Amino acid sequence: MEIVKRNFLFFLFLAALGHRTHAQFYYPIQQDAVDFQKRTLLVQLLEEDEKTLKAFKSKYGKNKIQLEERLKLYTQQIQGQNEMIKAVFSKFWKANKALEFRTSKEIEEMLLDAKALRQYAILNIGWRTEYQFKNGSDNASPVEIYAIVAYVAEAKDRKLNDLKRSVSQKTDYILKIGFPTDHLETSDYILAAQQFNFHINNATAEGQVLERYRTLTYIPPFNKAGYEVIKKKILLLPTSVSEPDKREELKISYEYPFEIAEVKLFEEALQQQFGKYVYTTLLWSDRQNNFSYFIVNASEGIILAELGHVRPDTKFPNMLSETEKLEISDQSYYKNQTGFSINNLIQLQHILGPKGSGQEK
Repeated sequence: MEIVKRNFLFFLFLAALGHRTHAQFYYPIQQDAVDFQKRTLLVQLLEEDEKTLKAFKSKYGKNKIQLEERLKLYTQQIQGQNEMIKAVFSKFWKANKALEFRTSKEIEEMLLDAKALRQYAILNIGWRTEYQFKNGSDNASPVEIYAIVAYVAEAKDRKLNDLKRSVSQKTDYILKIGFPTDHLETSDYILAAQQFNFHINNATAEGQVLERYRTLTYIPPFNKAGYEVIKKKILLLPTSVSEPDKREELKISYEYPFEIAEVKLFEEALQQQFGKYVYTTLLWSDRQNNFSYFIVNASEGIILAELGHVRPDTKFPNMLSETEKLEISDQSYYKNQTGFSINNLIQLQHILGPKGSGQEK
């Protein structure tokens, strides 16, 4: 009977790696976090997707040269993402002592032995489905998010109590962070590593009391200490915040230090975790059931404030897009396409309050 149960858990676990799924977000409970940290982490590398390849062949099949160029670009994009994944997680990931980088096929083969299921943890990177509620409606529509997801087998059959809905839910993962695009940059992977390190370590130390926080972006109410960090550091803004000839208006709307950074400085600052910066980013928020703007402390990857959600009509690049993105440019850099505007900056000013006021919202 025990063998049957283990095999059942094993096949459910493998199925989760290869399919888009949807579920509620949960903050890891103590036992899951402890189990996760004890194991060797298998980081799943990106691979060429058969459906994507078929789509290219269908679209460009009549033009052999164009098809070859598009397939070559796609292959280079996958390779570039995998190089970033290896470089960032090898340097910044602290939640597990040992990491291995594997394809999904290699992971499946390694886990054919049921004992291996209790020896490894998995970090999956790919698209999955969440549900978006618009304009206060109870009607949900599916939305795809590009997620980095942590798994342990034991979380599969453990029921967690979601206190916001007062019903029993099940989850097949312990923690995840969601982005609006698969065109991630080095700074995005660094943020993911910082967030997983912080929250898994916290869950290991504090355990069940944190169960009510359903996701790493569903965090306790922001406090004065976090706001003080934002006030004292330089807020790094994407160029999309304002037209070049209107940037003087930003100084009237936002009293605290800020810089509008070209893409090179933005990435360099975040990659090197410059201690003087905080910055804006866009992540999936369970609280708003949408992609929302967050203010992050660059040196630690800690989220300090949450602003409003992104406009529903905002579009982001992905690997199926026609835009060639072999090198980062201000035009292709997705953080300049998030729609962060002067209105969001005014909202942040309202949260922080006037200089010297000590205001706390």
